[in-house]
Amino acid sequence: MKNISLALVLVASITCCSNGGPHLSGEWRSKNNTTLIITQENKTYFVKAPSGDFMGKFEDGKLKTGTAIGDIQYFEGKDKLYFAGEEFARKEFLEAEAVRIQADKTSFHGTWKKVPKEGGQMLSDVLIVDLLDDASFEIREKRPFFNSEFRNIKYDNGVISGVYHFEVDNEHNLPFEIKKADENTLVYKDERGSEPFKRLVEKDDFVGRWKGYYLSYGGEIDKATGKYREIEEKSPTFTFAISKEASKYRIIMSSTTSSTPGNLSGKYQNGKITIDGNAKDFYKYQVPTLEVSSNGNLMYRDGAAEVRLKRAQ
Repeated sequence: MKNISLALVLVASITCCSNGGPHLSGEWRSKNNTTLIITQENKTYFVKAPSGDFMGKFEDGKLKTGTAIGDIQYFEGKDKLYFAGEEFARKEFLEAEAVRIQADKTSFHGTWKKVPKEGGQMLSDVLIVDLLDDASFEIREKRPFFNSEFRNIKYDNGVISGVYHFEVDNEHNLPFEIKKADENTLVYKDERGSEPFKRLVEKDDFVGRWKGYYLSYGGEIDKATGKYREIEEKSPTFTFAISKEASKYRIIMSSTTSSTPGNLSGKYQNGKITIDGNAKDFYKYQVPTLEVSSNGNLMYRDGAAEVRLKRAQ
């Protein structure tokens, strides 16, 4: 926020009058990504626009273009330009705003646990908010009491909104919105009322350093399963370093038989991490996966191998 505030101060400081007109030099962009580049020499402004290049003087709150497209209006209080039906802001302001919005959206990402209160409970105890790669949100309940789905999810100025769809005998749709009361508290609200959720910090079963033991199959057949018994190598062939960045996992896999580590990424879904990529990009068209075993170990599988991962001490 300090950087953004500083940017706004700088913008304010350069909008003062200079040589009889406001300081408009620089790059300006609209929501449609239309760009205007303005330079200034004394009282003359030079404009490079998609429709062509032109120059003009600033009079009566407008940069007179002398073209059929119309003049460029300037509103000093907002530090905005209006031209050819579009609103323009300074490139620096838009970049700072984009950083602020991304930081705010990222702060929603996580697992949130309902704050206990007297009275009825509207949603299940845990709400999971995922910020996806395309900057959209996915919201779901953990162990809901009935079929439910969050639809038409939008984000605008610090508020997530959409439609909460659920089934109890008949289908129901409730418009909802989610705001942050503070960085560790969300408030879910619909027509039935509002409920606060606190950020839940859960131990991640995947994050950490792991030793990987290659598995092979042979020898005697296990009578219980009818399959060959697995044979785990005595010394680890692989090391895995797993970290989490927003909704993605980063996996760095090193092998004693290769000097080049593998750098993979993937997303958790349906009980396992599935590595990014298309099946055609992997050996035997098998996309690698990682999942947690009942004993806390991990199992890595791809088209070439199965590897049991045990936490490194």
